[in-house]
Amino acid sequence: MDLTYQEKKKRLEVFLKKYDYDEKMKDFILNSLSTNCMCDVVSQAYSACDILEENDNMYLEFLANLEKYFTLDHNIIDVGGGVYPALATYIKEKQVKLKTGTITVFDPNLVVNKLNGIILKKEAFTEKTKIKSCDLIIGTYTCEATIPIIRNARKNHIPFSIALCGCTHFESQKLKSIPYLSYHQMQYLWNEYVMSEVNKGLPNDMEIKIDYFNNIKHPYPIITKTYKK
Repeated sequence: MDLTYQEKKKRLEVFLKKYDYDEKMKDFILNSLSTNCMCDVVSQAYSACDILEENDNMYLEFLANLEKYFTLDHNIIDVGGGVYPALATYIKEKQVKLKTGTITVFDPNLVVNKLNGIILKKEAFTEKTKIKSCDLIIGTYTCEATIPIIRNARKNHIPFSIALCGCTHFESQKLKSIPYLSYHQMQYLWNEYVMSEVNKGLPNDMEIKIDYFNNIKHPYPIITKTYKK
């Protein structure tokens, strides 16, 4: 169904009043209708309002890729799920149909307190976060949680699938800002650093898969560490 600009705006206004978005973020999301900005926080709101175009829906594409390697009838943790956890809502819908599985979202910036049976943790995910009952860790645009996810999953021998973002999150101050390197060079170094962490302590019964989104707006890798069958 094609909606007009005003119809989309009305849906967003109703949605934004329902949750604890600050005024600056509300304005940013509403203005995106004119600017065509499609960052994560905007995509989440569009998804909730059912106005996200199919070719822009990275959550469904990530989910389709995820289901190549895993079933959803497990206890899943979604790290950095966003202010509104769009990916988790799609997963929960499928789990309800399966009549099994849980989805827990970790994000310190959550604006929702209750949502469709999703377990919400308004806190950062760290290397020390307890995940013993978890079967799978996932995340889109995991940013500063990327390395904690990899290390925590390795420590607890839990598979994961994460889509990297376009920024870098080096722990070393020396690597955080190297003046003579371009954005693409820094991105390359970051990806290499991430993969070095992924490959550490690789058990014989696990393997690594690298996939990419079809949409060129999301040119960053999806890294999946799976158990061999």
